[in-house]
Amino acid sequence: MGRYSSNSGGSPKRLRLLVASPVRSAGGRRRHRRRRGGLTMRTPSLRVTGFGLLAALLAAALAPLAAENDEPSYAAATRGTRWLETRPGGLAIKVLVERANLGGDEVELGEITFPPNSRIGDHPHGSVEMFYVLEGRLEHVVNGRSHVLEKGMVGIVRPGDRVQHNAGPEGCKALVVWAPGGEVARLAPGFRIRPVGDHD
Repeated sequence: MGRYSSNSGGSPKRLRLLVASPVRSAGGRRRHRRRRGGLTMRTPSLRVTGFGLLAALLAAALAPLAAENDEPSYAAATRGTRWLETRPGGLAIKVLVERANLGGDEVELGEITFPPNSRIGDHPHGSVEMFYVLEGRLEHVVNGRSHVLEKGMVGIVRPGDRVQHNAGPEGCKALVVWAPGGEVARLAPGFRIRPVGDHD
């Protein structure tokens, strides 16, 4: 069995592992000799190095984690997580992807419905916000500059910019992406929340 010994009369600064390894003498009897050096232990049939020992210990420690991660920590198919609504028939966001079903905060995705002639006043976001218009038209005002988004167009707002959203008489439906996530939790306190149903 190995033990630690110091080089200089008990000084703990430099320690070397003394390893006893069996060696056969000329008469066939085993005798032990001590070897100084790194973390190398020799036995008649096994050689274990410090690196190999470390790898074995890490593999043993990580095995339970690997078993836990066999199942995905996200929902591979979902109808969404919840609705955020101001009032019946008002502004509504169907949250499609967030931490609850993604398993992380990399991105959030929602389907937002602006009622006809609705206005959302000047506000910032902590994440990049991107709109993809599915139906209707949306005036997208970024830092005081107006852009009209029609079906198939994309509007972008970077963190810290000021934005307003104004829907026309036909209203607007759009996909909204926030990256990274966190905007849903920030917005939720201002909305009524209800679960997503089978027919939503």
